[in-house]
Amino acid sequence: MGNTAVIGMWGNTQAIRLPKAYCEQLDLHAGDEVDLSLENNRLVIEKPEDRYTIQNLIKDWNGVRGGGPELDWGESMGTEVW
Repeated sequence: MGNTAVIGMWGNTQAIRLPKAYCEQLDLHAGDEVDLSLENNRLVIEKPEDRYTIQNLIKDWNGVRGGGPELDWGESMGTEVW
C-alpha cells in the first residue's frame, strides 16, 4: 500500500487529508472538485474530466451543422435578404 491517513473532522463532516505527493502527481489543488466512487470495497478518488473546455464540449460532434437537413421557412415576408 501507500501512505496512511487519519480521518478527521471538518465541521460536521469527516475528512481525509491527501499527501502532497499524490496531489502533485494528479495536479490537484485546494478547492478542486474530485469524483468519488466505491469499487470492490475501496474508495476511489479521481480527477474529473475538464467538463467545460471547448474540446470536451465538441468531442462527439459529427461535423454536421444544425444537426439535420436545411429547413424551408417559406417565402420572405418582409425585408429579409436571403
